[in-house]
Amino acid sequence: ALASCSSLFLVACSGTVEDERLPVASVDSIATDSAELCRDIQDRVACRRRIEERRLAATNGTVRRSGDSLVIAVEGAEPVVLVDSLDEHQVGVEYSYLGAHPRLGWHLVHVQEYEGDGWLLIHPRTKAEFPLDARPVYAPGMRRFATASWDLEAGYNANALRILSLDADSAWIEWEIEPDDWGPSSPRWASNNALHFTKHVQLEGGGYAD
Repeated sequence: ALASCSSLFLVACSGTVEDERLPVASVDSIATDSAELCRDIQDRVACRRRIEERRLAATNGTVRRSGDSLVIAVEGAEPVVLVDSLDEHQVGVEYSYLGAHPRLGWHLVHVQEYEGDGWLLIHPRTKAEFPLDARPVYAPGMRRFATASWDLEAGYNANALRILSLDADSAWIEWEIEPDDWGPSSPRWASNNALHFTKHVQLEGGGYAD
């Protein structure tokens, strides 16, 4: 297949986009953790559990696992409790904790279904939940992020590229596209306002040109 790269240039909708570079180990090193911790593991769920153990240890008890439940403490309120329900009949969901935003505290949780998966941002104080199609990839300023989900055939996941922003109170979609004849993957930021991604084009005779 041919390798091709597409780019998207954005401007801030309002306010100032900060360019302060922060450590992003808590939210943006899942691939690194996977390579380090899961060399001997073939099962994806088992891999996520091993990564989760590391991420939970870094929360100092703010987030913990109790059996099938993922418990996220909320200041001044009852905790958020996410209960795994994926059973032997392949029905339900399974949650894995994967870290928090280093400045804003939004928690990131992976949601695995039998077919397809998703991600969930959870606000650390209001418990507000914001579903995502794919793992968020943050721009250098850590306020804007991209998700790229490629699924033109099975239909278990979204086929979409989205640019989103978040602050201390809320998260929102700035821009999005859900194409019918190509799929996005591998988003990577060149700056706070420029995103590169791979575009997989569906061919008339079947298959894809990447």
